[in-house]
Amino acid sequence: LAVTEPLFNDRHARLLFAKGVTFSQLGRNEDAITSYDELDRRYGSDDTPALRERVANTLVNKGIALGRLGRDEDAIAIYDEVDRRYGTDNAPALRERVAGALHLKGIALGRLDREEDAIATYDEIDRRYGTDGAPALRERVAGSLYLKGFRLSRLGRHEDEIATYDEVVRRYGTDDAPALREKVAGALFVKGLTFYQLGHHDDAIATYDEVDRRYGSENVPALREEVARSLRNKSVTLGRLGRHECAIATCDEVDRRYGTDNAPSLREEVVTALVNKGGWLSETGRTHEAIAVFNEIERRFGADEHPSVRAIVDQAREQRGRLHGDAHDDDAGPENG
Repeated sequence: LAVTEPLFNDRHARLLFAKGVTFSQLGRNEDAITSYDELDRRYGSDDTPALRERVANTLVNKGIALGRLGRDEDAIAIYDEVDRRYGTDNAPALRERVAGALHLKGIALGRLDREEDAIATYDEIDRRYGTDGAPALRERVAGSLYLKGFRLSRLGRHEDEIATYDEVVRRYGTDDAPALREKVAGALFVKGLTFYQLGHHDDAIATYDEVDRRYGSENVPALREEVARSLRNKSVTLGRLGRHECAIATCDEVDRRYGTDNAPSLREEVVTALVNKGGWLSETGRTHEAIAVFNEIERRFGADEHPSVRAIVDQAREQRGRLHGDAHDDDAGPENG
């Protein structure tokens, strides 16, 4: 059977696209860009819906490859080109591609410390797609608002930052989509962290409790990690307020819930909580109990091969060594004289 020109073009475009993706996966970003440019040169002016979508995907991938090469200005120009060509297209797939390109543009602007431009880009995403009910676009807008909050933080605009996280929770807090639940949990966690950094410790604790209330019984790994991080930060905040017994109890709660979880991120949270517990015990003069906690860390995590866990275990060993010296001094009694 003869292959029609549209079918040939579609197959050829797919091959060029796959070639570019493969180069990118191999770390050969310059070669990937060459493949993407060839696809755009051949099919960039084709009006076939499938090829328009393919070219849009290609340009987005080219922008990503440029970013990996540290060429963020060039990447931004490519994302603008995606918007220029397809920004008014109502095809759902192309709307998603343009939103994705703008999102990546905001990230690239952030890497260049162009905070105001990044915020303006995230606002543009919200303006265009904020009321769109498509799940992919809802997720994209939520992610953009989350990143807008981070950029506001970098500018020291913390009240606006907190308001942005509240907006994420207001819009998506009751959405059951897993990706949106993760965005909401992340927004609440960072809100709590911002309160802590501003010295609003009671507000920070209330926010961490909100994370636990919403997601504490979840089995989704990303949500379990957000809850563990929130509880760990809650314990630090309680300690800062001098509420050491509550801080220790919160550390124990982290261990109770996640102590047998093998996920590296959760092992890191548990060992950090135990180190904090040892620290609070030490601060309240319970040296022998603190040493017992550090011994427990050694027993459970001393052979852990994950780099971040090993670094925390090393801290525990250092603290235990100092406490052993203090304990020996206390046990020796007064000198004869």
